[in-house]
Amino acid sequence: FVLLNNDVEVPLTWIEPVIAAMQADESIAAAQPKIMQYQNKSMFEYAGAAGGYMDKLGYVFCRGRVFEILEEDKQQYDDTREVFWASGACFFVKSAAFREVGGFDENFFAHMEEIGLCWRLQLSGYKIIAVGSAYVNHLGGSTLQKADAQKTFLNFRNSLIMLLKNMPAHTLWWFILTRSFLDLLSSLFFLMNAKTDYFMAVHRAHVQFYFHFGKWFKLRKTVKRNIDHSQLKGIYKGSIIYQHFIMGKQYFKDL
Repeated sequence: FVLLNNDVEVPLTWIEPVIAAMQADESIAAAQPKIMQYQNKSMFEYAGAAGGYMDKLGYVFCRGRVFEILEEDKQQYDDTREVFWASGACFFVKSAAFREVGGFDENFFAHMEEIGLCWRLQLSGYKIIAVGSAYVNHLGGSTLQKADAQKTFLNFRNSLIMLLKNMPAHTLWWFILTRSFLDLLSSLFFLMNAKTDYFMAVHRAHVQFYFHFGKWFKLRKTVKRNIDHSQLKGIYKGSIIYQHFIMGKQYFKDL
């Protein structure tokens, strides 16, 4: 399958390099090209950039995009490498692997569903890659605008569901408690900046998550765990929040 957002512009040779890379290794289940901005085609785009990563606390970022900091494409990410997740804006996935792990989680509605899928694919023993020799241009914000409280709600809620569903049992509760505390700090940051709707969105996400906790917890039984979590690729061993907001590191190469 090639799953392509309707706000993506494709060049003439966008598909062949990705297909060739996937066919070269049968263990590769999903892939993405570089995701560039539609308005400024020399800049990486927020939704995937040059391949997705996750830090030790479950926060996601990309080669070419750390939080709101976007890099200019200077061919620094033109290689093909394994990543933690591939962008849903232009998502290549082998149909057999997609069906094997249950496809996208219908509970998510929107946002982070490709990350959850890639996580389950890796746990099943598959690889996820970013192919730097291909690119597409993404407008972004066609489902929900970036500055939208509903998007904030979905991102926070879906992140918690994804952690509960996929994290190994021996670290699960530490992760949930830590993320809940950090989400509280995020909500207070929104409140101090007079973003009351975002403050409420974070708390609404937690209310819904904990209200349906039993439902989300049962999803753990659907996840195949063929390899140990420590073997997953694309996980940054540090904290991206600490490195970015405390240490001031803005670019992927600085991590």
